[in-house]
Amino acid sequence: MRKDGFIFVYRTAALLLAAALLTAGCGGSGRADTEDSAEAYQWLDDYEPVSREPLTLTRWETDNLEDLERAGEIFEQHTGVEVRLQILTWDDYIKMLDRDFAEGEDPGLFRLHPYFAQKYIRQGSIRNLSDMPFEDLPELTALQTDTIMSIYRMGDDIYGIPLIGGVCSALWYNKSIFDDCHLQYPDAGWSWEDVADAAAIIQKSGKGYDGIRLSDTNGEEGYYNIIASYGGYVINDIATESGMAKQETLQAMDLTADMIREGMPSYEEMQTSAIYEDFIAGKTGMAILGSWRVPSLLDNAYALEHMDCTVLPFAETTGIRGAAINSSCWSMWSGTGRAEDYWNLLRTMTVYTTMEKGNTDEILPVSAREKKKYADGGFPFHLEAYSDLFQGSPAVDPVNRVQIPWSLDTDTWNRILIRSMRKAWKDPDHMRQYCTEAAAEINEALEQEGVQYSMAYIRRDSATAACCIIDTDARKIRYFADGGKIRFTGVYTGDFENGAAVSYGSSGIEEYIRFRDPGDPGILLVRDAFGRTWTFEKTDLREAFELIRSSS
Repeated sequence: MRKDGFIFVYRTAALLLAAALLTAGCGGSGRADTEDSAEAYQWLDDYEPVSREPLTLTRWETDNLEDLERAGEIFEQHTGVEVRLQILTWDDYIKMLDRDFAEGEDPGLFRLHPYFAQKYIRQGSIRNLSDMPFEDLPELTALQTDTIMSIYRMGDDIYGIPLIGGVCSALWYNKSIFDDCHLQYPDAGWSWEDVADAAAIIQKSGKGYDGIRLSDTNGEEGYYNIIASYGGYVINDIATESGMAKQETLQAMDLTADMIREGMPSYEEMQTSAIYEDFIAGKTGMAILGSWRVPSLLDNAYALEHMDCTVLPFAETTGIRGAAINSSCWSMWSGTGRAEDYWNLLRTMTVYTTMEKGNTDEILPVSAREKKKYADGGFPFHLEAYSDLFQGSPAVDPVNRVQIPWSLDTDTWNRILIRSMRKAWKDPDHMRQYCTEAAAEINEALEQEGVQYSMAYIRRDSATAACCIIDTDARKIRYFADGGKIRFTGVYTGDFENGAAVSYGSSGIEEYIRFRDPGDPGILLVRDAFGRTWTFEKTDLREAFELIRSSS
């Protein structure tokens, strides 16, 4: 059971935050539904809750609390079931989930972040939602894009539901600093090379400004987007390999190194203050800021007068913009007895978001009240930069949208990456060395991680070294190597024992895999796109990895 003191800490914080927002806005608790809204929630009047005990909404973010609180009020008005909002710090949130899952406690309807989604799904802590009535929530079905759902789907099983499309970043700039340095404002026509040039001019202007600040610890507000624009990647999309040593990634990091050298203060100076605080204090010309920053920028008098934003730049070598997408989803504990109650609460949240904001794919965490405030004159910033990057627009396409990198154990390789990037921020002249070293360490970590979740097969009927490594839990082919060369990786669908179609690469070619005898998984048969059948025998996973290394 939970300790009472722990409940008090986060429950009190949630109530104080929610109360502050509600009393600051127009209306509040107890306001009556309009005729339209009463009709929209009529289905709730016919719903019989599984339990009359309070329901819990659990998350770490502090934005949009008013909208969640209002949706909870509506649910309570129609069902009589109280909804409690719990807000924790990021670290406490993860500790709570770990403890609740270990002790068999229900954390409620909670936000599942990409960084730890697969970890909890694999350990059986997250409920499979594919049996829920999605026909009641067409808006949510429309949001289940491949970019968002790559982490939350395993075959046909669904473990997370997006309520908003996701969050990404935009390029922000201080208009007064640009005016003072006689520079044109950034716009959709800017490349990353243009940003680097402008940052160097501002940094060297002698006026005490910093040109730009990029985070060495949070890639979402920094190099993730630059790497994507050059066509590189940090971790591939099935979490088997780092791309930090790939040529495209190294080109992106060369550009990053140029900005560190010419457009930023010294590393020692950067450690004395946070990037966002320096930017809103008027000390920095440019910064990459996630959409979660928007509410505080709208509430900052200096920002309203001096700042604006535009879409992320493109790479001159590709002509493509990169946008790292972070899409956390709502999920339930696998042991919950109140899945139907949580589903109907989620449906209430969806209907409220649709009615108040006009759509559910809004990526800006701006409350309904704040959005209505600017309904006539529009927002004071060009916030369409975020939606253009996420949803697409002729003015900004093409955009390479990538999910933020993740694996089964994101923390392990992310610590390696941060350690290497800190070295590179201190010593940008050796950026490529640090990236290459990071790739080697990350690959080793991913290999060790894969050992826990994969089955390995080796082809022994040929002098050519060949193996197939299958992640059966995630329904993924982690490696199919022939002669030491990786032929493909991909996601398989269907019934594994009787044959499963496997798509890989941009060609979408299908392979078919099956056990020779479903009762004995010792022999694996793979029919390739050319009609050839490969026979593999089950083996130790480490032997398969060693075979790949020795024959490369």
